[in-house]
Order: sequence, then C-alpha cells, then structure tokens
Amino acid sequence: MAFRSMTGFGRSQGKVGPYDVALEVKSVNHRFSEFTVRLPREWAAFEEGLRSRLQSAVSRGRVDVFVNVADFAVTDAHIDVNWPLLDALLAVEQGLAARLGGASSRKPHATG
Repeated sequence: MAFRSMTGFGRSQGKVGPYDVALEVKSVNHRFSEFTVRLPREWAAFEEGLRSRLQSAVSRGRVDVFVNVADFAVTDAHIDVNWPLLDALLAVEQGLAARLGGASSRKPHATG
C-alpha cells in the first residue's frame, strides 16, 4: 500500500497483549525518504522491521513514528508482602542514612 499524500498526522491507541499502546505517525513533504522511529527500549527489536515496512510504503517524505507504552495492565496480580522483612530493611536504610549524615524521610510500616 503506497501513501498518496506526503503531509499528514495520525494517532491511534489500543491494546497489544497486556500493553496499552499509543501510536503517532507524522509525515511532511521532503525531497528524500527520511524516517524517525521512536520505540520503548524494550521494543527496540521491532524497529528494523518497522523501518523496512515504511521504506516499502513511502517513496519520499519525512515520516516520524512514535510508539508509547502508556500502561502495563496487570490482571489478577497478587503480591504477598513480608512486612517484618520490609520493616527491618527500612530500619537499616534509616540507620545508614543517619550514619552517613542524611535523615531518611521513610518510616517503617507499623505491622499488626
């Protein structure tokens, strides 16, 4: 599929697996083909495939593609917190901060 116009803007949002993804594409008239692709670091492996698809669809113009992962949706997550261990770690952190000259603003969680 080839684009007919060199100037345009599009935005779409949706779910890709457990991710909420926002995609923006901007294009402007340009003498040559120039592509900017911005993906989250975790998705860098997809950049080359995206670039090659852009090159096959756009013969000239500057195209900017921005992909943002807006939210990581965790469903049915259950986290067990070991409160005594967390309180002990926070107490150690406060002791280190006091010993090194800085007061920590965190206070151990009251259990029970």
